[in-house]
Amino acid sequence: HVIVLDRSLPESAWRSAVATAQGQLELYEDEEQVAVLVEPPAPSLPPFQMMTASEARVLWGQALNQVGGAASGSLDVAAIYAKALPLLQSGRKLGAPASIELLTAPASPGRSGPKVAENLAETVRAQAVAVNVTRLRLAGTTGLSSSLEQLAKGTGGAIVDGGGKSWF
Repeated sequence: HVIVLDRSLPESAWRSAVATAQGQLELYEDEEQVAVLVEPPAPSLPPFQMMTASEARVLWGQALNQVGGAASGSLDVAAIYAKALPLLQSGRKLGAPASIELLTAPASPGRSGPKVAENLAETVRAQAVAVNVTRLRLAGTTGLSSSLEQLAKGTGGAIVDGGGKSWF
């Protein structure tokens, strides 16, 4: 599994993303393989690599609390997928599910939303990877872009709001 946090989120939403990521790490079995990716990156963070969930809880639980949000830039989901796929493949046991968990929010005034390449869902689905999106709420937003919704649906993933409600 790969958990991706959108560091372009405003600080309050970033803190929600951090809490959500820490909660997700708690859900994995201790020996499950997981990687955490923060985009745009912060120089003080650990390297993007697979580790056991128990290792990730310790390393990333502390590191994420040291980084702030509101970074310039936006998520390029195709670039994230390109970074994540080799790690997902290397740490994947036969028959084990693979997922990318995006913790992000729609575009809002002064902030662009995640960029999703056309036909990305087909590419991701061909590798049996599900993309799940946790939508964090920002003032002035109404929903995710249709391309992000299509990516989640097209890969067998889901969109969940910050409160845990599934959109489909």
